[in-house]
Amino acid sequence: LMMPVMDGAEFAKVVSAHPVYAATPLILLTAFPDKTMGIPAADIFRKPLDLSLLFEKLQKTCMHH
Repeated sequence: LMMPVMDGAEFAKVVSAHPVYAATPLILLTAFPDKTMGIPAADIFRKPLDLSLLFEKLQKTCMHH
């Protein structure tokens, strides 16, 4: 959510408004899950990350899109 050029909410807004990427599901990785309110995400993972859970979610999400 905390990125150098724009924050996660701004990024999600830009992506969701883009005609090519609007249907792309977002998966958030954050140390601050309480700050993700209102961000449309397929899932939210908290740091530190369990990679096996992320890979499982990516596989399920990609199979549905």
